[in-house]
Amino acid sequence: YDSFIFSKMTSRRTFYRFVKRTMDIFGGLLMFMFGLPFMILAVLALKVESFRDPIFYTQERLTKDDRIFKVIKFRSMVVNAEDETGAVLAGKHDSRVTRVGHILRKFRIDEIPQCINIIKGDMSLVGPRPERPEFVEQFKEELPLYAYRHRVRSGLSGLAQISGFYSTPAADKLKHDLYYVEQHSIILDLKIMLLTLEVILTPSKA
Repeated sequence: YDSFIFSKMTSRRTFYRFVKRTMDIFGGLLMFMFGLPFMILAVLALKVESFRDPIFYTQERLTKDDRIFKVIKFRSMVVNAEDETGAVLAGKHDSRVTRVGHILRKFRIDEIPQCINIIKGDMSLVGPRPERPEFVEQFKEELPLYAYRHRVRSGLSGLAQISGFYSTPAADKLKHDLYYVEQHSIILDLKIMLLTLEVILTPSKA
């Protein structure tokens, strides 16, 4: 009887992983296709603002099981923004953000290139946002349960993102992330994706 229950639970987890991965691949492709016009505008705007500076920005982040990958975004800050300060958490009114970068962030256009990370399997459409390794170590010391958020693949959006802001304290974001880790399901993922669309279409909530 125990082996039957275990087999049934394993089958459910396998089915969930299959469905979630399928959703990620199709969602990533749709994100690329529908986001292409905005990406073209972003490229043009970034080049008009500064022709010599790079368009894209890559940065090391952590995903499931503390695996490191490079997240891809449109550059929204000045080049070499952390040369003098070192790693600094982004804030809502960050002086390092460029004029074009402010618009890209406001409408979440800077996040669109992460469709590549999603298709590759670095990230999922839904999950805890991937954080930088240096900040993860800091948060693990300050917040004992922080490591649990890496039991699932990081995501483009999550409960913490639709419930807070850039400036929301890490401890508050963690509460939402831990809830997701414990309760994640296809239905919850669909709800989060719908609420994410609402946030994107309502800039005041972004």
